[in-house]
Amino acid sequence: CKCDEAAVAHMEAELDDRLRAVVKRLDGEYRAGTTNVPPVDPDPSRYYKSFAMLSGQQASATDRPGMHTVFVLDESGSMSGTPWDELKRAYHAFLQRRVSDQGAGDTVSVVLFGSSARTIHRNAPIGSVVGRDLPYNGGGTNFAPALAEAERCISTASDRKTPQIIFMTDGGASDIGAACSTMRSIHHNLASRGLELFVVGFGNGADTSNLQALANAGNGKVVTASFGGL
Repeated sequence: CKCDEAAVAHMEAELDDRLRAVVKRLDGEYRAGTTNVPPVDPDPSRYYKSFAMLSGQQASATDRPGMHTVFVLDESGSMSGTPWDELKRAYHAFLQRRVSDQGAGDTVSVVLFGSSARTIHRNAPIGSVVGRDLPYNGGGTNFAPALAEAERCISTASDRKTPQIIFMTDGGASDIGAACSTMRSIHHNLASRGLELFVVGFGNGADTSNLQALANAGNGKVVTASFGGL
């Protein structure tokens, strides 16, 4: 049996066009306030990754083997209460899903930040982190020290796993200029290793301009999460 390659190519192109149309429609509905589905990238290959990340369903190890995920988590005063609870829920869901998707060989670093940054897990096996609570401190908000600490976690790792930064915040920061400069440096240093950046904004009041600026600096993706939506 011989496959009609031209017909198959035509079908693939048609499916790709249909997917792009669906993504465009969902994006329009979100912006109009008629759906809770967040904006997504119209490129299908990136859409799959972004949607999987938002729902806590990271791509399986067969697609992206050997991940080092660095969580950079905003524990400032504005994140107290419901935002912090939602952040923790998203964080734990991601870890559990990654383990179930054959990511047991992954490593994880966790950087918490307010005015300054602190690392509570550095290049730890993912299994040793699952189920452990996140301590909360409060304080002001500076992004740059946290990003610098995230880069140290990646650069000091003994292995060469593919790095991924997941930055969770409500977007408010007093040093967005310095943070973007730091993020551009990180992207320059780690792009060759396949670095990926997801900036996750929590709440309807999230500072989307800061989130987008940070994502642009690292060639990343912004994902917004309304309370109760993750």
